[in-house]
Amino acid sequence: MTNLITNPQGLSPYELVMDKVLEYAKVDATQIETLMTMIAYHETGPEQRMLPEAQQIKGPGRGLFQYELAASPEYPTASGAGKTAMTRLLTTLGEENLPKWAFKYFDRNPWTQQLEQEGDVDFSELTEEQQKLLFLADKLQDPAVKLGEIGTVSDSTWWAKYHHKGGGSTEKFDASKRSYLNNSIK
Repeated sequence: MTNLITNPQGLSPYELVMDKVLEYAKVDATQIETLMTMIAYHETGPEQRMLPEAQQIKGPGRGLFQYELAASPEYPTASGAGKTAMTRLLTTLGEENLPKWAFKYFDRNPWTQQLEQEGDVDFSELTEEQQKLLFLADKLQDPAVKLGEIGTVSDSTWWAKYHHKGGGSTEKFDASKRSYLNNSIK
């Protein structure tokens, strides 16, 4: 979706990616942050509510957004969405803007000298800001995601189409959203 981002202003990786997302989303950063918070609130569930270290009970989902580990004997149908998000971060920022913490997920190919994804990415081992950066880069680079629909379709519809991707009812997300809104007002 995007070309490599340049950084003449010296912004943080998060600010760089958020600025690029805002070009496509046509909403302000507060709306993006609120949507991410509602998704994290829902995805972490009541037992691990908003914990960056959340782990899906008996499943491969990890972190605030429940990005899945790669397929393994324990989770043979896992999507590897965490690895995909990390690769999309590199695609978005390029090596020169990639945060230092992300380099451990890449290895340099000795023939091409290019960074290549190495190992799995467990979101539950990352900070909240790191997870949010990966979420933004993932959505920015995913050709199926329409960032311009943020604020034009319901939050639950956007979540179902572009994050959950499992189809079906948005009833549980809607209930989480109501709970989040009720708890944030107090």
